[in-house]
Amino acid sequence: MSTLRLLLVTNSASVTHSMANLAENRAEIEIVGTAKTRKEAIQKIQDLNPDVLIVDSEMRRMAAIDTVRNVMHSRGLPVVMVTQPNAAGSAITIQAIADGAIEFIDRPTAHTNPDAADFGDDAISKIVFAHRTFPGRSKSLRIRAKSLTIQHDRLVVIAGATGSCRSLIDLFEVLPLGLRCPILVALSLETAYLEALVRRLDRMGVMHCAIARAGDCAVAGQALFAPSHCYVRVHPGGEIDVHPGAKIGNRQPTADVLFLSAARAYAAKCMGIILSNSTHEAVQGARALQNLGGTVLAERMPVGLNSDGFNPCEFPHRDVEGIAHGLLGHTEQTMLRIA
Repeated sequence: MSTLRLLLVTNSASVTHSMANLAENRAEIEIVGTAKTRKEAIQKIQDLNPDVLIVDSEMRRMAAIDTVRNVMHSRGLPVVMVTQPNAAGSAITIQAIADGAIEFIDRPTAHTNPDAADFGDDAISKIVFAHRTFPGRSKSLRIRAKSLTIQHDRLVVIAGATGSCRSLIDLFEVLPLGLRCPILVALSLETAYLEALVRRLDRMGVMHCAIARAGDCAVAGQALFAPSHCYVRVHPGGEIDVHPGAKIGNRQPTADVLFLSAARAYAAKCMGIILSNSTHEAVQGARALQNLGGTVLAERMPVGLNSDGFNPCEFPHRDVEGIAHGLLGHTEQTMLRIA
């Protein structure tokens, strides 16, 4: 892979320093310039022709969001946000993702070592993912699904990570209003990001969206999201258990727990959707779900699902309407791949 050229849009010396240190130690990226304002960023995009734009959410609120909007409208570049898991940072980040940003990384702090392997690997993987999956879907292609056969007794379970926020927003934008189908979601997100995303999806009006609580039930017209660092299990009839979950190694398999319980409770009446950048999410659960006759859609084929008899079909990445048709019962019981 050739080295990716990054343009930083930030007025923070610490962000600039941390990203520069990262670039010095990783061959995958190089910093070609820094811009402190939206106007300066637009000019440097023209002059430097970067591959990826890194935008700091802690610029003036509208500066960060306006930068993303201007870039999407005038040039079109993959954007990765640098943010913090607090109320203000998460709200700006989710808005930026809705406007076209693809990924986000946590803002380096005094307690973060930018040379540490975990920080570097996480940042690099998200930058590479943003570049690889761009261009995203054009907003002009988003046509809300209509006149589809809705199966009221079907349960839908969704797994994802940070790079799944945009895909989830895209999906909700094409679902029919008043969708009568229960949805359960497990995302690898910190609480602030998860709450900001759920609030935005709820405001879209497709269905009621909320963080799941003990005693909730999967009912038609509602999407429930597993709380951060918690496991959600669904039982026959839709009853839900919510409890804190310990990590297994360096992973917390919240999606696997949800998918496995859904497969056992609903079998062929369950559909699983694995959204982008979730390469290790819901692997065991997806296998169990398909083995019991359910349907699995994967926006990016998770590691471990391309063997053991799985025969994925290609599914165009930009055609998010296809996911909606599949969700509503218009696909065969097979593993589909959204390329």
